[in-house]
Amino acid sequence: MRDFFRNYDPIFFVSHIDGDCINDTEGKLDGDALYVTATVKAAGNAVITINGIYAVYNAEERSYSAIVPLYNYRNTLYAIDSKNGHRAEIVVYRLKNATNKYYFTVDDCIVFLYDLNKHSEKYNSLFDHPFLAPFKKANELYGAHVHLNLYYEYNDESAADFSEHKEYFNLSMMTDNYRQEWENNSDWLTLSYHAHANYPNMPNKHQSASFISDSMRMVHKEIIRFAGEKSLNKVTTIHWGNGYLEQLRAFREGGYLIQFASFRQMNNDEPYLSYYGRDGLSAYLRGSGFDAYNRVSEAKDAYKGRDVWKDNKEDIYYCHTDMVLNNNKGIPTEDIESWLDKHIESRGSIGVLGLMIHEEYFYPDYKNYIPDCAERILKAIKHVYDKGYRSCPIEDIVLEY
Repeated sequence: MRDFFRNYDPIFFVSHIDGDCINDTEGKLDGDALYVTATVKAAGNAVITINGIYAVYNAEERSYSAIVPLYNYRNTLYAIDSKNGHRAEIVVYRLKNATNKYYFTVDDCIVFLYDLNKHSEKYNSLFDHPFLAPFKKANELYGAHVHLNLYYEYNDESAADFSEHKEYFNLSMMTDNYRQEWENNSDWLTLSYHAHANYPNMPNKHQSASFISDSMRMVHKEIIRFAGEKSLNKVTTIHWGNGYLEQLRAFREGGYLIQFASFRQMNNDEPYLSYYGRDGLSAYLRGSGFDAYNRVSEAKDAYKGRDVWKDNKEDIYYCHTDMVLNNNKGIPTEDIESWLDKHIESRGSIGVLGLMIHEEYFYPDYKNYIPDCAERILKAIKHVYDKGYRSCPIEDIVLEY
Protein backbone atom coordinates (compact mmCIF):
# COMPACT_ATOMS: atom_id res chain seq x y z
CA MET A 1 0.00 0.00 0.00
CA ARG A 2 1.36 3.41 -0.94
CA ASP A 3 1.66 6.06 1.75
CA PHE A 4 0.24 9.08 -0.10
CA PHE A 5 0.28 11.24 3.03
CA ARG A 6 3.77 10.39 4.36
CA ASN A 7 2.53 10.84 7.92
CA TYR A 8 5.09 8.44 9.38
CA ASP A 9 7.96 10.65 8.25
CA PRO A 10 9.71 12.91 10.81
CA ILE A 11 8.43 15.92 8.85
CA PHE A 12 5.55 15.82 6.37
CA PHE A 13 3.12 18.16 4.62
CA VAL A 14 -0.51 18.15 5.69
CA SER A 15 -1.52 21.10 3.52
CA HIS A 16 -0.94 20.47 0.82
CA ILE A 17 -0.01 16.92 -0.19
CA ASP A 18 2.03 15.81 -3.17
CA GLY A 19 -0.01 16.20 -6.36
CA ASP A 20 -2.57 18.72 -5.13
CA CYS A 21 -4.03 20.86 -7.92
CA ILE A 22 -4.77 24.28 -6.46
CA ASN A 23 -7.21 26.84 -7.85
CA ASP A 24 -7.15 30.57 -7.29
CA THR A 25 -9.87 30.49 -4.61
CA GLU A 26 -7.47 28.63 -2.29
CA GLY A 27 -5.13 31.53 -1.66
CA LYS A 28 -4.57 35.24 -2.20
CA LEU A 29 -3.67 36.61 -5.62
CA ASP A 30 -0.99 39.28 -5.78
CA GLY A 31 0.38 40.07 -9.22
CA ASP A 32 1.62 36.88 -10.85
CA ALA A 33 1.65 34.93 -7.58
CA LEU A 34 -0.95 32.95 -5.71
CA TYR A 35 -0.07 32.98 -1.99
CA VAL A 36 -1.17 29.83 -0.16
CA THR A 37 -0.68 28.55 3.37
CA ALA A 38 1.61 25.52 3.45
CA THR A 39 1.54 23.41 6.62
CA VAL A 40 3.74 20.59 7.89
CA LYS A 41 3.81 18.37 10.96
CA ALA A 42 7.11 17.96 12.81
CA ALA A 43 8.50 17.71 16.34
CA GLY A 44 7.39 20.44 18.75
CA ASN A 45 10.90 21.81 19.15
CA ALA A 46 11.68 21.98 15.43
CA VAL A 47 12.82 25.06 13.54
CA ILE A 48 11.02 24.87 10.22
CA THR A 49 11.32 26.80 7.00
CA ILE A 50 9.06 26.23 4.01
CA ASN A 51 10.61 27.34 0.73
CA GLY A 52 13.02 29.38 2.82
CA ILE A 53 10.29 31.15 4.80
CA TYR A 54 10.24 30.59 8.57
CA ALA A 55 7.11 28.70 9.61
CA VAL A 56 4.97 29.62 12.62
CA TYR A 57 4.24 26.88 15.17
CA ASN A 58 0.62 26.13 16.12
CA ALA A 59 0.72 24.36 19.48
CA GLU A 60 -2.92 23.22 19.34
CA GLU A 61 -2.49 21.57 15.93
CA ARG A 62 1.18 20.71 16.54
CA SER A 63 1.95 22.02 13.08
CA TYR A 64 4.07 24.65 11.33
CA SER A 65 2.70 27.00 8.65
CA ALA A 66 4.09 29.57 6.26
CA ILE A 67 2.53 31.59 3.46
CA VAL A 68 4.35 30.82 0.22
CA PRO A 69 3.91 32.08 -3.35
CA LEU A 70 3.06 29.84 -6.30
CA TYR A 71 4.15 31.38 -9.60
CA ASN A 72 4.11 28.45 -12.00
CA TYR A 73 1.94 25.57 -13.13
CA ARG A 74 4.33 23.13 -11.41
CA ASN A 75 5.61 24.19 -7.98
CA THR A 76 7.95 22.43 -5.56
CA LEU A 77 7.33 22.98 -1.85
CA TYR A 78 10.10 21.94 0.50
CA ALA A 79 10.23 22.07 4.29
CA ILE A 80 13.45 21.79 6.30
CA ASP A 81 14.01 21.34 10.02
CA SER A 82 17.26 23.25 10.57
CA LYS A 83 17.83 21.46 13.89
CA ASN A 84 18.40 18.05 12.32
CA GLY A 85 18.24 18.49 8.56
CA HIS A 86 15.02 16.52 8.13
CA ARG A 87 13.37 17.50 4.87
CA ALA A 88 10.01 17.01 3.14
CA GLU A 89 9.30 17.87 -0.48
CA ILE A 90 6.14 17.81 -2.58
CA VAL A 91 5.06 19.03 -6.01
CA VAL A 92 1.76 20.88 -6.37
CA TYR A 93 0.06 22.43 -9.39
CA ARG A 94 -1.52 25.84 -9.76
CA LEU A 95 -4.49 25.69 -12.12
CA LYS A 96 -5.04 29.22 -13.36
CA ASN A 97 -8.17 28.34 -15.36
CA ALA A 98 -9.91 26.29 -12.68
CA THR A 99 -12.45 28.62 -11.10
CA ASN A 100 -16.14 28.80 -11.94
CA LYS A 101 -15.88 25.93 -14.41
CA TYR A 102 -17.88 22.73 -14.87
CA TYR A 103 -17.64 19.63 -17.00
CA PHE A 104 -20.32 17.15 -18.09
CA THR A 105 -19.65 13.47 -18.78
CA VAL A 106 -21.89 10.54 -19.73
CA ASP A 107 -21.03 6.94 -18.85
CA ASP A 108 -22.13 3.56 -20.28
CA CYS A 109 -22.75 4.84 -23.80
CA ILE A 110 -23.58 2.45 -26.64
CA VAL A 111 -27.37 2.12 -27.05
CA PHE A 112 -27.70 5.39 -28.98
CA LEU A 113 -25.07 4.13 -31.44
CA TYR A 114 -27.04 0.88 -31.79
CA ASP A 115 -30.13 2.97 -32.62
CA LEU A 116 -28.35 5.29 -35.05
CA ASN A 117 -26.86 2.34 -36.87
CA LYS A 118 -30.07 0.29 -37.03
CA HIS A 119 -32.40 3.19 -37.90
CA SER A 120 -30.16 5.55 -39.87
CA GLU A 121 -33.08 6.34 -42.19
CA LYS A 122 -34.98 7.68 -39.16
CA TYR A 123 -32.18 9.93 -37.91
CA ASN A 124 -31.03 12.43 -40.53
CA SER A 125 -28.85 14.03 -37.86
CA LEU A 126 -27.11 12.72 -34.75
CA PHE A 127 -29.13 15.22 -32.78
CA ASP A 128 -32.46 13.86 -33.96
CA HIS A 129 -31.78 11.05 -31.50
CA PRO A 130 -33.51 11.79 -28.15
CA PHE A 131 -30.36 10.92 -26.20
CA LEU A 132 -28.17 13.48 -27.97
CA ALA A 133 -30.83 16.17 -28.47
CA PRO A 134 -30.67 17.69 -24.93
CA PHE A 135 -26.88 17.94 -25.12
CA LYS A 136 -27.11 19.85 -28.39
CA LYS A 137 -29.67 22.18 -26.79
CA ALA A 138 -27.42 22.65 -23.73
CA ASN A 139 -24.54 23.55 -26.04
CA GLU A 140 -26.61 26.05 -28.01
CA LEU A 141 -28.14 27.71 -24.93
CA TYR A 142 -25.28 27.51 -22.40
CA GLY A 143 -22.12 26.59 -24.30
CA ALA A 144 -21.98 23.14 -22.70
CA HIS A 145 -19.14 20.74 -23.53
CA VAL A 146 -20.17 17.08 -23.23
CA HIS A 147 -17.99 13.97 -23.12
CA LEU A 148 -19.32 10.44 -23.82
CA ASN A 149 -17.59 7.31 -22.51
CA LEU A 150 -18.22 4.33 -24.80
CA TYR A 151 -18.42 0.56 -24.51
CA TYR A 152 -17.04 -1.63 -27.29
CA GLU A 153 -19.99 -4.02 -27.38
CA TYR A 154 -23.63 -4.41 -26.43
CA ASN A 155 -24.03 -8.12 -25.76
CA ASP A 156 -26.71 -10.52 -24.53
CA GLU A 157 -25.94 -9.81 -20.88
CA SER A 158 -26.31 -6.05 -21.46
CA ALA A 159 -29.49 -6.56 -23.51
CA ALA A 160 -31.11 -8.43 -20.62
CA ASP A 161 -31.60 -5.06 -18.90
CA PHE A 162 -33.80 -3.88 -21.80
CA SER A 163 -37.11 -5.19 -23.14
CA GLU A 164 -36.73 -4.01 -26.77
CA HIS A 165 -33.02 -3.41 -27.51
CA LYS A 166 -32.11 -7.07 -27.93
CA GLU A 167 -29.74 -7.46 -30.88
CA TYR A 168 -25.97 -7.82 -30.52
CA PHE A 169 -23.96 -4.73 -31.52
CA ASN A 170 -20.35 -3.59 -31.37
CA LEU A 171 -18.59 -0.46 -32.55
CA SER A 172 -17.15 -2.14 -35.65
CA MET A 173 -20.75 -2.31 -36.91
CA MET A 174 -21.37 1.42 -36.45
CA THR A 175 -22.14 3.35 -39.63
CA ASP A 176 -19.79 6.15 -40.65
CA ASN A 177 -22.64 8.11 -42.27
CA TYR A 178 -22.48 10.67 -39.45
CA ARG A 179 -18.70 11.11 -39.51
CA GLN A 180 -18.78 14.66 -40.87
CA GLU A 181 -21.34 15.72 -38.27
CA TRP A 182 -19.24 14.18 -35.48
CA GLU A 183 -16.23 16.12 -36.73
CA ASN A 184 -18.20 19.36 -37.09
CA ASN A 185 -19.25 19.14 -33.43
CA SER A 186 -16.00 17.80 -31.96
CA ASP A 187 -15.22 21.18 -30.39
CA TRP A 188 -17.92 20.46 -27.78
CA LEU A 189 -18.87 16.76 -28.10
CA THR A 190 -16.16 14.12 -27.62
CA LEU A 191 -15.82 10.35 -27.17
CA SER A 192 -13.54 7.97 -25.31
CA TYR A 193 -13.15 4.41 -24.00
CA HIS A 194 -15.15 3.42 -20.90
CA ALA A 195 -15.05 -0.40 -20.80
CA HIS A 196 -15.49 -3.40 -23.07
CA ALA A 197 -19.12 -3.89 -22.03
CA ASN A 198 -21.54 -3.12 -19.22
CA TYR A 199 -20.80 -6.42 -17.45
CA PRO A 200 -19.06 -7.60 -15.36
CA ASN A 201 -19.56 -4.94 -12.71
CA MET A 202 -16.33 -3.27 -11.66
CA PRO A 203 -14.50 -4.93 -14.57
CA ASN A 204 -11.19 -3.26 -13.76
CA LYS A 205 -10.98 -5.32 -10.57
CA HIS A 206 -11.36 -8.54 -12.59
CA GLN A 207 -10.10 -8.04 -16.15
CA SER A 208 -6.40 -8.06 -16.93
CA ALA A 209 -4.47 -5.00 -18.04
CA SER A 210 -3.75 -6.71 -21.37
CA PHE A 211 -7.47 -7.36 -21.99
CA ILE A 212 -8.25 -3.72 -21.23
CA SER A 213 -5.47 -2.51 -23.54
CA ASP A 214 -6.74 -4.66 -26.42
CA SER A 215 -10.34 -3.54 -25.89
CA MET A 216 -9.24 0.08 -25.67
CA ARG A 217 -7.39 -0.10 -28.97
CA MET A 218 -10.50 -1.51 -30.67
CA VAL A 219 -12.64 1.33 -29.36
CA HIS A 220 -10.12 3.98 -30.39
CA LYS A 221 -9.88 2.49 -33.89
CA GLU A 222 -13.64 2.55 -34.35
CA ILE A 223 -14.15 6.04 -32.92
CA ILE A 224 -11.60 7.38 -35.40
CA ARG A 225 -13.30 5.47 -38.24
CA PHE A 226 -16.91 6.55 -37.64
CA ALA A 227 -16.44 9.90 -35.86
CA GLY A 228 -13.01 11.17 -36.87
CA GLU A 229 -9.82 11.57 -34.86
CA LYS A 230 -10.85 14.96 -33.46
CA SER A 231 -13.79 13.30 -31.69
CA LEU A 232 -11.49 11.03 -29.66
CA ASN A 233 -10.55 12.67 -26.35
CA LYS A 234 -8.50 10.61 -23.92
CA VAL A 235 -10.19 11.51 -20.67
CA THR A 236 -12.63 9.06 -19.09
CA THR A 237 -14.28 7.49 -16.10
CA ILE A 238 -13.19 3.88 -15.76
CA HIS A 239 -16.40 1.83 -15.60
CA TRP A 240 -17.72 2.05 -12.01
CA GLY A 241 -14.97 4.60 -11.23
CA ASN A 242 -13.08 1.71 -9.73
CA GLY A 243 -9.79 0.08 -10.62
CA TYR A 244 -6.42 -1.03 -9.36
CA LEU A 245 -2.95 0.05 -10.35
CA GLU A 246 -2.21 -2.34 -13.23
CA GLN A 247 -5.52 -1.52 -14.88
CA LEU A 248 -4.98 2.20 -14.36
CA ARG A 249 -1.56 1.88 -15.92
CA ALA A 250 -3.14 0.24 -18.96
CA PHE A 251 -5.40 3.27 -19.34
CA ARG A 252 -2.44 5.61 -18.89
CA GLU A 253 -0.42 3.74 -21.51
CA GLY A 254 -3.43 4.13 -23.79
CA GLY A 255 -3.12 7.91 -23.42
CA TYR A 256 -5.60 8.59 -20.60
CA LEU A 257 -4.10 11.33 -18.43
CA ILE A 258 -7.36 12.23 -16.68
CA GLN A 259 -9.81 10.02 -14.78
CA PHE A 260 -13.14 10.98 -13.19
CA ALA A 261 -14.86 9.34 -10.21
CA SER A 262 -17.25 10.14 -7.36
CA PHE A 263 -14.79 8.76 -4.75
CA ARG A 264 -17.59 7.21 -2.76
CA GLN A 265 -16.75 5.21 0.37
CA MET A 266 -19.06 2.83 2.24
CA ASN A 267 -18.93 1.71 5.87
CA ASN A 268 -15.33 2.82 6.32
CA ASP A 269 -14.37 -0.17 4.18
CA GLU A 270 -12.68 -0.37 0.80
CA PRO A 271 -13.80 2.59 -1.34
CA TYR A 272 -16.78 1.57 -3.46
CA LEU A 273 -16.39 3.98 -6.38
CA SER A 274 -12.79 5.09 -6.31
CA TYR A 275 -9.29 4.03 -7.32
CA TYR A 276 -6.38 2.22 -5.63
CA GLY A 277 -8.43 0.33 -3.05
CA ARG A 278 -7.83 1.17 0.60
CA ASP A 279 -5.27 3.95 0.29
CA GLY A 280 -7.41 6.74 1.70
CA LEU A 281 -7.78 8.82 -1.46
CA SER A 282 -11.57 8.51 -1.63
CA ALA A 283 -12.15 10.59 1.51
CA TYR A 284 -9.33 12.96 0.59
CA LEU A 285 -10.73 13.92 -2.79
CA ARG A 286 -14.36 13.76 -1.81
CA GLY A 287 -14.19 15.58 1.49
CA SER A 288 -17.17 16.22 3.76
CA GLY A 289 -20.83 16.65 2.95
CA PHE A 290 -22.90 14.81 0.35
CA ASP A 291 -21.30 12.88 -2.47
CA ALA A 292 -22.43 12.54 -6.08
CA TYR A 293 -24.96 9.88 -5.02
CA ASN A 294 -26.31 11.99 -2.13
CA ARG A 295 -24.61 9.86 0.52
CA VAL A 296 -23.07 11.54 3.56
CA SER A 297 -19.29 11.41 3.62
CA GLU A 298 -17.39 9.91 6.51
CA ALA A 299 -14.61 12.44 6.08
CA LYS A 300 -14.33 14.85 8.98
CA ASP A 301 -16.60 17.86 8.65
CA ALA A 302 -13.77 20.38 8.49
CA TYR A 303 -12.33 18.93 5.29
CA LYS A 304 -13.90 20.12 2.04
CA GLY A 305 -12.23 17.82 -0.47
CA ARG A 306 -10.42 18.51 -3.71
CA ASP A 307 -11.60 19.12 -7.27
CA VAL A 308 -8.45 17.70 -8.89
CA TRP A 309 -5.45 15.73 -7.66
CA LYS A 310 -2.50 14.29 -9.59
CA ASP A 311 -0.69 11.08 -8.81
CA ASN A 312 2.82 12.31 -9.61
CA LYS A 313 4.24 8.81 -9.53
CA GLU A 314 1.78 7.42 -12.10
CA ASP A 315 1.25 10.67 -14.06
CA ILE A 316 -2.54 10.50 -13.78
CA TYR A 317 -4.97 13.26 -12.78
CA TYR A 318 -8.14 12.46 -10.83
CA CYS A 319 -11.20 14.72 -10.97
CA HIS A 320 -14.00 14.71 -8.42
CA THR A 321 -17.51 14.15 -9.83
CA ASP A 322 -19.99 16.16 -7.77
CA MET A 323 -23.41 15.07 -9.02
CA VAL A 324 -24.86 11.97 -10.74
CA LEU A 325 -28.07 13.10 -12.42
CA ASN A 326 -29.66 9.67 -12.75
CA ASN A 327 -29.83 9.55 -8.95
CA ASN A 328 -33.45 10.65 -9.14
CA LYS A 329 -34.50 9.05 -5.84
CA GLY A 330 -31.74 10.70 -3.83
CA ILE A 331 -32.05 13.99 -5.72
CA PRO A 332 -35.54 14.44 -7.23
CA THR A 333 -35.81 16.73 -10.26
CA GLU A 334 -37.42 19.52 -8.25
CA ASP A 335 -34.49 19.43 -5.78
CA ILE A 336 -31.64 19.62 -8.30
CA GLU A 337 -31.14 23.36 -7.97
CA SER A 338 -31.28 23.47 -4.17
CA TRP A 339 -29.00 20.41 -3.93
CA LEU A 340 -26.42 22.07 -6.16
CA ASP A 341 -26.59 25.26 -4.10
CA LYS A 342 -26.08 23.33 -0.88
CA HIS A 343 -23.25 21.28 -2.34
CA ILE A 344 -21.39 24.28 -3.77
CA GLU A 345 -21.73 26.11 -0.46
CA SER A 346 -20.46 23.11 1.53
CA ARG A 347 -17.42 22.61 -0.69
CA GLY A 348 -16.33 26.22 -0.15
CA SER A 349 -13.34 26.53 -2.51
CA ILE A 350 -14.94 24.53 -5.31
CA GLY A 351 -13.56 25.71 -8.63
CA VAL A 352 -14.40 22.86 -11.00
CA LEU A 353 -17.83 21.26 -10.73
CA GLY A 354 -18.36 17.77 -12.16
CA LEU A 355 -21.76 16.66 -13.48
CA MET A 356 -22.55 13.30 -15.06
CA ILE A 357 -25.31 10.89 -16.06
CA HIS A 358 -25.54 7.30 -17.37
CA GLU A 359 -26.99 6.72 -20.84
CA GLU A 360 -29.22 3.71 -20.16
CA TYR A 361 -31.68 5.69 -18.01
CA PHE A 362 -32.92 7.55 -21.13
CA TYR A 363 -34.71 4.52 -22.63
CA PRO A 364 -38.32 3.51 -21.84
CA ASP A 365 -37.43 -0.18 -22.21
CA TYR A 366 -34.61 0.01 -19.63
CA LYS A 367 -35.43 -1.63 -16.31
CA ASN A 368 -34.68 1.58 -14.34
CA TYR A 369 -35.95 4.11 -16.88
CA ILE A 370 -36.15 7.76 -15.79
CA PRO A 371 -38.66 9.66 -17.99
CA ASP A 372 -37.25 13.15 -17.40
CA CYS A 373 -33.53 12.64 -18.05
CA ALA A 374 -33.45 15.47 -20.60
CA GLU A 375 -35.17 17.84 -18.19
CA ARG A 376 -32.73 16.93 -15.43
CA ILE A 377 -29.73 17.62 -17.68
CA LEU A 378 -30.98 21.00 -18.85
CA LYS A 379 -32.08 22.04 -15.35
CA ALA A 380 -28.66 21.25 -13.84
CA ILE A 381 -26.68 22.89 -16.64
CA LYS A 382 -28.86 26.00 -16.68
CA HIS A 383 -28.55 26.36 -12.92
CA VAL A 384 -24.77 26.16 -12.77
CA TYR A 385 -24.62 28.51 -15.79
CA ASP A 386 -26.83 31.01 -13.97
CA LYS A 387 -24.55 30.65 -10.92
CA GLY A 388 -21.63 31.83 -13.05
CA TYR A 389 -20.05 28.48 -14.01
CA ARG A 390 -18.86 28.01 -17.57
CA SER A 391 -18.26 24.77 -19.42
CA CYS A 392 -14.78 23.91 -20.57
CA PRO A 393 -12.99 20.75 -21.77
CA ILE A 394 -11.38 19.31 -18.66
CA GLU A 395 -7.95 19.15 -20.28
CA ASP A 396 -8.06 22.93 -20.82
CA ILE A 397 -8.58 23.31 -17.07
CA VAL A 398 -6.16 20.71 -15.75
CA LEU A 399 -3.22 20.44 -18.14
CA GLU A 400 -0.44 22.90 -18.88
CA TYR A 401 -0.32 24.35 -22.36
